[in-house]
This record gives sequence, structure tokens and C-alpha cells, in this order.
Amino acid sequence: MAKRVSALLLALLLLTAGTANAGGVYYEIFPSSYRDTDGDGVGDLAGVTASAAYLQSLGVNGIWLTPFFSGASYHKYDVLDYQSVDPSLGTLEDFDALAGEYHARGMRVMLDLVINHTSNEHPWFRSAAKSLTVEPCADGSCAGGVPCRAHNPYVNYYHFKPMERAAKDWQTLGNGWGYECVFGGHMPDLALENEDVRREIENAVDFWFAHGADDFRLDAVIHYTGSASGNAEALRWITDFIHSRRADAFVVAEAWTSAVQFPAYWESGVDALFNFPFAGPEGRTAKTLIGRGRANSASAYGNALISWQATLAENGAQDAPFGSNHDIGRIAGFMRKDEAKIKLYACLNLTMTGTAFVYYGEELGMSGAGRDENKRAPMYWSEDASAAGMTKGPADMEPQKHAFGALETQEADADSIYAFYRRLLALRAAHPAISEGTAELIDLGDEIDACVLRKTCADETVYLVYNLSADREIRVTLPEAVIQTDFLSAKRDSAQPQNESTAVTVPPQSLTVLMPEE
Repeated sequence: MAKRVSALLLALLLLTAGTANAGGVYYEIFPSSYRDTDGDGVGDLAGVTASAAYLQSLGVNGIWLTPFFSGASYHKYDVLDYQSVDPSLGTLEDFDALAGEYHARGMRVMLDLVINHTSNEHPWFRSAAKSLTVEPCADGSCAGGVPCRAHNPYVNYYHFKPMERAAKDWQTLGNGWGYECVFGGHMPDLALENEDVRREIENAVDFWFAHGADDFRLDAVIHYTGSASGNAEALRWITDFIHSRRADAFVVAEAWTSAVQFPAYWESGVDALFNFPFAGPEGRTAKTLIGRGRANSASAYGNALISWQATLAENGAQDAPFGSNHDIGRIAGFMRKDEAKIKLYACLNLTMTGTAFVYYGEELGMSGAGRDENKRAPMYWSEDASAAGMTKGPADMEPQKHAFGALETQEADADSIYAFYRRLLALRAAHPAISEGTAELIDLGDEIDACVLRKTCADETVYLVYNLSADREIRVTLPEAVIQTDFLSAKRDSAQPQNESTAVTVPPQSLTVLMPEE
């Protein structure tokens, strides 16, 4: 058994060491809600460019932009043109400037590639819909006007069939035909098995690489086709193509499904899948901080983390931990607006091995839950909604009341959520073992409110001592003499840890980082 575990840990070490942007941190930006530069109340690409210094200071080394291509709706996941910038967000020259600014700072730019569907206003779909009722030409060629459905190639870009009534995942056109649309009638599904469709997507990837994109996030991969095997095949195609164009590109996929389905997607060769089992209000991390009993304790969290690490290693997979995103209610909500627990959530998430993701505004403890528009509220630069840079947010967003101050307030507070994120991200960057290392769980006997991980990579070993108790100091004994290097407390006015060679007493709701004595 020991040999098998060692082999798994070695596999994880070797995999992580060779992966693009291993251990990095991406910051997800919803552009129209982030920062406005032209005074129209809509965030824009120029606003993202103007925020580069802020994000570099925060401590992230890459940004993930949700779709900014021409789109029919506010969220732009219903693409109208894969090789364009929506006029409300700027111009192609604005994107070129954005990429140049972030690259000059050594930061990466990730684009959101939405290939499961387009808008029903996309020229491909509109052309196809017109041809559906035109019977195939008797002589094998179309004389002119609207081409028949047999000779319009765009008919095969989507899934159409004769139907009079809508059905699950299908919508009617009102002309005796219907089309597949898992995400609603305004977003018809593309036929990704069609080689012509694949060439269109490949052309888009080439286009954005030429304009400075580094990496891609793949949206909704579990819906690519009608089967898990078909989804994995399509995922392999697009991943292989991206890597063929740029070997160091990082490709992360959204496979929002149960963990038992992950191996089929990992087999595609994608660099990472978002870690849904630990994320969001129902994930392991939230249950650890909000739940009760041994099953939701710190020790149970440690065991779950080690089990997950073994699963990753068995599948040769890299992790992509995150807490929330544009589809999930914000961390402040499911941490019940408890400042210490919001900080602890970030602490657990951003000390996981892998390439991590932070949703904009989480560094401020922003609120947002319920309808999607609420989760995409304006970045909280200022308490003054009319201040420079502030956006209006989506039209159907309900009024949002944030429990914690705006950036301008939190910057002046050494114990703010913002200050905590900065220290935490600096800690992650300073210790490669935190973001790239293999973890071992130190046995603490009957103690369930603390968890100790020994994380090792090629360059260093660190001990991470988490005390998740709300009010109790905990003394732990380690297998070797250590020295303290860092300490993060989620509580204001916290006591300091007490280090005594192989033993350390740690304050409640804190993380202590130690290294072996030389």
C-alpha cells in the first residue's frame, strides 16, 4: 500500500511541475460589470487594461475574461461573431492594448471559448433557418435566392429536425422544424461533430492567439454532444488543437457534473477541470466551515483533500480550485457574511495544489445570489455609485447591498478581507510547495478542529496548520523540528502562534506556515 501511495504522489509532483502556469492564480472578470472608462456605465476592455496594476498588486498572475465577443445578450455567452469585440465593450484595438499591458507585467490572458452554442441571431443560424423550408433541388443545384436545405452548409452547423411542438432541450421555429438548444431557444447548440464547424472554431482560436490570447477556458463541455464519450472526444479535439498552436497554452474546462464523471473528461488531455466537488455552497470547503459534526470537521476536510489528491494522481490530472464564479452565488452569501469564515474559505481554497481561480470582487467580500444578474454585480470600487470607474451592472440585476466596504475603504484597513487576500496570495507565491506540492496529512489523533498538511515539491517542504475552531487554541505536535515562517489570522486582534521545536500552539481561525529546521 505504501509503495502505491508513493507512486501516486510522485505522479502528481511530476505532472504539476510540467503544466502550463502550474500554481498560478487567474482572476475572473465579467467585463461589462468591472470598470467603465468612457462614462456610459458599462464596463469595457479599456477598464480591464486600466486595472492591470491593481490586479498585479493583488497578487494574481493571469486574468480570465468572460465572453466579450459580439453577443445578443448582456452576458455574451450567445455569440454572434467569434472574431470580434462587442461594440459595447470596445474594439479589437482595445483588446490588443489589453494583452500588451498584461504581458508587459508578466501576466497571462485567458479567453472564454463558448463552442457548445451560438446566438439564434448568429448569421449561421439565421441562414440555416431560412433554408429549412426550401425543398432540396431536383437538379442537384440551387438556381438562386435562398439555398435549399440540402445545399446550405449552415443547415449542418446545428441540429435540426421536423417537429411541431417544443420538447426538452428542443425549440420549434414555427415552420415545421425545430432545433436543439440545451440552454434555451436563444442559444441553439452547434453540431460539433461537423468538421466545417470545427474549422470555424479553429479559425477563431488562431485569430485570438494572433491578437495575444494565452489560454482558454472551455464552457459547458458536458453538453458538447449527446453522450459523455462524445463530449470527451470533442474536448480532446479542441484541446489538442489549442496545444498544437501553442504548447504552453493552459486549457481549463467547465465540467459541471459529479466527480465520478471527471475521469472521462480528464482522458481528453485537457490541462485541468474546475474543482466543483470542493466549490460553491454545496462543496466540501463550504460544508467544512458551515456544517457541524465530525463529518464536516477540519480533520474530515484533510482526509477529503488527500483522497481527492489521489484521484487526481490516478488520472494524471491537474486541479483548478475555485470558490465561486459568474454562475454560483458569492462566497459571502454561503459563508453567511461572517468575515472570519469568508477569509478562511479563501485560505482553504488558495492553499490547494493546482491552478487557482478567484472571481472578481471576492477579494472584497461582495454579495450576489439568486438570479444570474445578481452574481454579476458591479465591481465595488467605491461606495459612491457615480464614482469614476463604477458600472451600472446588468439591467435585470436586483439592488445589491454589500456587507463589507468598497475597495477604497478596505485598502485603509489592515484587517480587511482585501488585505487578507493580498497576504494570502503573496504567501502562495512565496512558497512553491503550497501551490505545486504533494500533501501528506499529519495524524492529530482525536483532534477534529485542526488539520495539518505537510506539502512537498522539488524546492521546499512546508507545514500548513489550519485551526478552524472559532474560539479555541489548539496545540499540535509535528514529526520534526520546525520554524514558523508565516501566519494568517481570519480574526481581528488575534494572538500569535507559539512554536516550540516540534510543537506549535495556534490561535483559532488561523493558518500557520512552518518549515523544517535546517
